[in-house]
Amino acid sequence: MMTSRERVLTALEHREPDRVPVDVGSMPVSGICAGAYPRVVEALGLVARETRIIDVPQQLAAIDADVLRALSGDCIGITTNDPHPPADPADDGEYESYRDVWGALRRRPHGGFYFDLAESPLHEPTPEALAAFAWPDPDDPRRYAGLREQVCLLRETTPYAIVGRPDFGSDILGTFQHTRGYTESLLDLAAYPDFAEAYFERVTDMAVRAWTRFLAEVGDLIDVAATFDDLGMQDRPLMSVKMYRRLLKDLHARVFEAIR
Repeated sequence: MMTSRERVLTALEHREPDRVPVDVGSMPVSGICAGAYPRVVEALGLVARETRIIDVPQQLAAIDADVLRALSGDCIGITTNDPHPPADPADDGEYESYRDVWGALRRRPHGGFYFDLAESPLHEPTPEALAAFAWPDPDDPRRYAGLREQVCLLRETTPYAIVGRPDFGSDILGTFQHTRGYTESLLDLAAYPDFAEAYFERVTDMAVRAWTRFLAEVGDLIDVAATFDDLGMQDRPLMSVKMYRRLLKDLHARVFEAIR
């Protein structure tokens, strides 16, 4: 029988592993909702425990080692440190809310599952707004402190494929939607393409810098470098192929090249 690491690497090499590899929680796009996690633990017949949150806006649970084993997971994730973790949400009696690293207001009603976007910080589609915006710093050395030691420990003590990704290394279009607003960002693609292009260039530069720093620390130790972006809905793309090729194709290629 293959180890999880062997299984994942075999599949990525387009060879047949002993079974299909499974990713549970190595990235925000493969996690388990915190509200469902206790029921997953119970259904697996495991001891109840306090749920730890690893992704505040999506309210994703940290996957404990025994849960990962019970679900036959093959991957474990590593990402950069957050030197400015979100503060405890403010509570006005109806909603909990906080501002994230981009300055966006996120809000969740009592009993809600997620912190939804309530207010985007970039209000005008102008060069002046881009220049004045408080951009996060992907070069902050605190983000990368201790990462190599963490990954070395994972390689020595676990059989899992290590999936690595830095903050700001993904989601070029998604970040635009987040900081401009979902409606406004889609309108900008058509009405203010020069502004959208300038924004994407800025975020792509951040992604390349983040990947360069991250891979310099752990590139020889991780098994998978993971990046992602939201380009479509359930049944159609968010933009035309022509618009994508003009605004985003070469920028995504720059990110992929930085990873290679």
